[in-house]
Amino acid sequence: MVNSSPLIILSRAGMLDLLLVAGERVLVPRAVLDEIETYGSTDITVQVIDQTSWLEIVEPIPFPDVITGLRLGRGESAVLTWALAHPGCAAILDDRDARMHAGRLGVPHVGTLGLIVDAKARGSIEQAEPAIEQVRRAGLYLSDRLVRETLVLLGE
Repeated sequence: MVNSSPLIILSRAGMLDLLLVAGERVLVPRAVLDEIETYGSTDITVQVIDQTSWLEIVEPIPFPDVITGLRLGRGESAVLTWALAHPGCAAILDDRDARMHAGRLGVPHVGTLGLIVDAKARGSIEQAEPAIEQVRRAGLYLSDRLVRETLVLLGE
């Protein structure tokens, strides 16, 4: 279950297939798709989503009170709602508050950087550093300190 930021960043970086590290089924809530489509048909993410057969759009389910009270955006709320309703479903989120709430709710979650780390661990990519630099150039903010610490942990 993926939110808009990872979709946008990975499509801009030409690395959307990294989402497959999270599982064979990659779900996109309708609220996330609606948010992305506001950029128009010429937007790279809109185009990539239209051309990617393995992304599955899922229709909304009602937000439970525990989600409504979090004051997150519709996309983050839809991702967390779906993950809560489908135990074992991981949420792919970059928003710090959404990730914090996912943890508090017991929802497994990962961000774009985590996808890169997982891809390296699984052998899907040889080195994380080039991928990290690509997503940074595509607009994902990662502090230099976090990048250094991640690369040290990965032995790069």
